[in-house]
Amino acid sequence: MLNISAIVAGIAFVTLAATNVVVMLEASQPSRNGTTRTRLIALHKAGGYLFVILLCIMAYSMSQRLAGLGITGHLPTPLVLHIVLVLVLVPLLFLKILIARRYKHSHSSLKALGIAIFVISFALVSIPTLSEILRSANPGSVGLRLATGVLVAVCLVQCASVFRKRKQPHASAESSRIPEIPARGARLNRHESSKSPMHLLLSQTEQQTHDTKTLRFQVLSERPLCAKPGQFLTFQWTIEGQRVTRSYTISSSPVHQNHVEITPKRMENGCVSIFLNERAMPGLAVDASGPYGQFYFDETLHKSIVLIAAGSGITPMISMLRYINDLELATPVTLLYCVRTGADIIFENELVRLSRSLPNFTYEVCLSRPDPTWKGRSGRLTEGFVSEKVTDLASHTFFLCGPKGFMDNARQILSTLGVNQDRILQESFGEEPVAGEAGDLLAADPGHKIQDIGLAVARQRRPWPTRRVIVALALVLSLLIFFAGRFRSYIPAPLDIRSIAVLPLENLSGDASQNYFADGMTDELITDLAQISALRVISRTSVMVYKGARKPLPQIARELNVDAVVEGTVLRSGEQVRITAQLIEASTDKHLWSQSYEGELRDTLALQNRVASAIADQIRINLTPREQAALKRAKAVNPEAYQSYLKGRYFWNKRTADGLKAALAYFNQAIEEDPEYPQAYSGLADTYALLGDWQYGVMSFKEALPQAKAAAIKALELDSSLSEAHTSLGYSLRAFDWDFDSAGKEFRRAIEINPGYATAHHWNAMNLGLLGRPKEALVEMRKAENLDPLSLIINADLAEFLLLTHSYDESVEQGRKIIEMDSTFAIGHKQLGDAYLLKQMDKEAVAELQKAVRLSGGSPICTADLARAYVASGKMNEAMKLLSDLEKRSNADLTNAPHIAMIYASMGNNDQAMHWLEKAYEERFNPSILLRSGFDPLRSDPRFEEFMHRVGLPE
Repeated sequence: MLNISAIVAGIAFVTLAATNVVVMLEASQPSRNGTTRTRLIALHKAGGYLFVILLCIMAYSMSQRLAGLGITGHLPTPLVLHIVLVLVLVPLLFLKILIARRYKHSHSSLKALGIAIFVISFALVSIPTLSEILRSANPGSVGLRLATGVLVAVCLVQCASVFRKRKQPHASAESSRIPEIPARGARLNRHESSKSPMHLLLSQTEQQTHDTKTLRFQVLSERPLCAKPGQFLTFQWTIEGQRVTRSYTISSSPVHQNHVEITPKRMENGCVSIFLNERAMPGLAVDASGPYGQFYFDETLHKSIVLIAAGSGITPMISMLRYINDLELATPVTLLYCVRTGADIIFENELVRLSRSLPNFTYEVCLSRPDPTWKGRSGRLTEGFVSEKVTDLASHTFFLCGPKGFMDNARQILSTLGVNQDRILQESFGEEPVAGEAGDLLAADPGHKIQDIGLAVARQRRPWPTRRVIVALALVLSLLIFFAGRFRSYIPAPLDIRSIAVLPLENLSGDASQNYFADGMTDELITDLAQISALRVISRTSVMVYKGARKPLPQIARELNVDAVVEGTVLRSGEQVRITAQLIEASTDKHLWSQSYEGELRDTLALQNRVASAIADQIRINLTPREQAALKRAKAVNPEAYQSYLKGRYFWNKRTADGLKAALAYFNQAIEEDPEYPQAYSGLADTYALLGDWQYGVMSFKEALPQAKAAAIKALELDSSLSEAHTSLGYSLRAFDWDFDSAGKEFRRAIEINPGYATAHHWNAMNLGLLGRPKEALVEMRKAENLDPLSLIINADLAEFLLLTHSYDESVEQGRKIIEMDSTFAIGHKQLGDAYLLKQMDKEAVAELQKAVRLSGGSPICTADLARAYVASGKMNEAMKLLSDLEKRSNADLTNAPHIAMIYASMGNNDQAMHWLEKAYEERFNPSILLRSGFDPLRSDPRFEEFMHRVGLPE
């Protein structure tokens, strides 16, 4: 059977030889301009080097085969032919290299040698392949032999095409020259690039504001776009039979030479701007000339710049900022941007991103007609505004762009402040080519035709590639088809987004008291996306760590282990809300999608659902019917109740005693404002569940849990689709009612509704652990940790469950990881100390548990574990002091009974341990503590077994 790798190498060898001949012939065409010829010659050289490498590999393979056969042995005929052909090929190759280096104008000699090398290369591959096909009789290889025969036939056709002379008249230098386009104003460094028109094809549009849109054109011309940031292009348009010329500033970074972006503003009675903003669709073909203009940023001349823009004058400024960002320049940049209202801010999201990625960039937006809720700067450009934001005026270069009146005023202000006029650059379109010069380019060329869509100039038809190129492409295509199945595993898979993180949305109101609103929007968007079962969505706890952080997005994505991130902004203006979101591929920081959504405050839930649905569409996630219905279901909310609810969630997420008290007040306020608001009852249930937790000590367990249960039941009566309410109800059923089966049903229902809700997985794991299913519990804990990787409490409980499954070493590593995340987290030190205790590393256990007691302010659980460590290390006096302290701290509301029982159990005093457990039973304690290893000495005691039975747990 044929050796697949040998066939691939052989075909590549022949293709390289043929391609080199074709490239050489194309480079020698008189019609080729200098730039194209230079590129073809560079391609020819690269192909030649690769050809030599493949030849060396083949020669090495042949020498290995000769060594195996022995020089005196019988050599197969194909191998003899191989040796002869290689002996002929090598000197020809060296001769061609010599002529190419020393006699650069001997085109006829190079052509002849190239064709000879191609013929020999073809023979090197085709002869052994054909002989193998004729010799092989294995029925199983019929398909392979047939495919190989087709490939060899293609090679024969290619060989014939190389020798086939295509007769065509040589264009004279005069007839083939492209008419020059005179440009007024400054010449570019690469002036030659503006002599010929660029053929552009509209590929993508993006709405910026209600009257501004960004259009991205692919550059189809042979010459790439060579511009400086801030320059403009002149476009030729035909509208209703009239040819018009318009100039638009380039808004994209000139670093990208294969595409160009413009951002036209819709002008009343402006036929071109109206068409571009309302009717231009991908596929629109136009020609453009340029770039032109003296208004551009040059990093070698401008060491520190100040950009002053108004309205759509931001366009050249964004090109400069993108250019600085792409090249990672350290140029200090200050942007003063004046617009009428918040809705008129162009590139709003882009400015936020650039402020994060450019350390030396600051900007200020000034509204001339602000709404009552705007907390930023308002008014017009004044001397005070400029002098406040820009220090050391003499050291900067100033770029002005906007309406003429604005620029005149800005120049006058700078002059008054003592700025040298030579350091002020002002945008102007007066230098563009006029009709009769560049404006008549297309009209003078009969090869251009006007399409019938009202506005689209089709690019000039290019001559078809030569037949040699077509045959070479056919060969490559046949190779790809033949080997696609065999090498599929080596081809990188297309982008597959299955995990995502919603970074904290930025509050654009300028009012810090509105932060709760932006955080609430972030929470709701996470909740909506987390309902999609095929998508892993990082929970709030983990993403809020990055609020205000200036880390690069790829680094954040690596830390959270996600494929993509969502970031954006929220702007609330009175009863109006605008959410701007963008989806970014994590590994490349590539912008995939961006959109703004506006609506009334009462319709905020619908806006969030639209954002989540759009993101799901962009990442091509298949939604189940239930998920589709969930994202479409959004009721109008009472604006006052909704704000109170968001404030409650804001303080609930702080996870402090004071924060929980404030959250309780806001959730109750939301219920007073709207008694039928289910989310408010759900938040109330979550708050009571934590208020009764030992970590906060705000309310007794017996007082808090019944109220949590009542609130959760009320929330589910109003809306049974609330995952958080099912989770809180499950917590109450487990921790207070000791109805573990019913609790499990609630947790499973919560996960079914919202698979991405980490707390549901977390508390379900605790329930499974109580039911004696530690391995299943560990699986659930790992799911919770995967959804909320930076949650300290989830990571701590994961360490606890590793102890339950006797994975002591892994639990130690988990404890160390928690401390690395936050060295002040007491429970992290407690879990590490517990792991050391079970590994009989008593000294290390005592050290960690002492830190836990100190950091927690003497919490009962940390104190009890430290007492156990003292017992294990023989320090009974210290253990008794801690025991006595816990007993003294006991009161009617909080007796610390289960923790005291655990200390007595470690001392071997089972009678006292059972006595205190009975007290805990009367107080309706949280049975989760019984999972801890501190009760292991009691597990063989019949009284403990009977106690577990009464609680409802397996013995």
